[in-house]
Amino acid sequence: MKGNTTHNNIRLWNVANLALFICAVFCLRYYIINTTDSSVICLIMNLTIVISIIGLIAYLVDGYTRPQNTITAPPSININSDSTLTEPISKDDAELIRQTEEENRRRKEEQWAEIASYTKATFHKIFTPAQIEILLNNNIKELTGDENYMAVETSINRHLKSDDLLHFGWNVSKRLLSGTQKKLGVTTALFLKKSFPMTLSGYDIGNIPSKLRVENFKVLPLINPPEPLVPYVFPDTENLPVLA
Repeated sequence: MKGNTTHNNIRLWNVANLALFICAVFCLRYYIINTTDSSVICLIMNLTIVISIIGLIAYLVDGYTRPQNTITAPPSININSDSTLTEPISKDDAELIRQTEEENRRRKEEQWAEIASYTKATFHKIFTPAQIEILLNNNIKELTGDENYMAVETSINRHLKSDDLLHFGWNVSKRLLSGTQKKLGVTTALFLKKSFPMTLSGYDIGNIPSKLRVENFKVLPLINPPEPLVPYVFPDTENLPVLA
């Protein structure tokens, strides 16, 4: 439709110009006839007018009788989406995904069970069950969360050294945290400082990361993955009762 409108506008413009030309020739003929007696010039002017009128009539007849070309829309392009993106997951692939997710879930559960068993068996003569509950289910679980840590200690325990806690923090965070060594150290430092503010009162959060892995064979040992977490028995606590 837009193409037809443009074509009509051009045709009308040409007709208007040709009509204006004819009018101009008529005016010029009238002027020449009044100012000269030359029959030759009058003949030329008459011929010019006749030829112009014939041309105008022919142009109009041709324009209105010729079939007008219509501009059709380009053929639609069927863009097929990538079959690899829309193809439904096969039963085999779905089963593989399910098995992978199940395996990851199982590994996390086993990892948490190992950490919980290690923590309870290591501190059962140092902290009460309520304190161990705070350490495990609030602080260690928040190690990768919002860091809403609670203080575990209520008093100083003479069997507990700062290096024991630093090594314990490393053993746990190494299994639960991912990322750079710097991020692991800073996160672990905050967890330890908030959980054990009394034993670690002489430490700032900023200097704990560099001391997490300092070797000290007289304290709770460092246990790097994939070695299993073996509970530690604090010296001189062998004959002490389990705290209730």
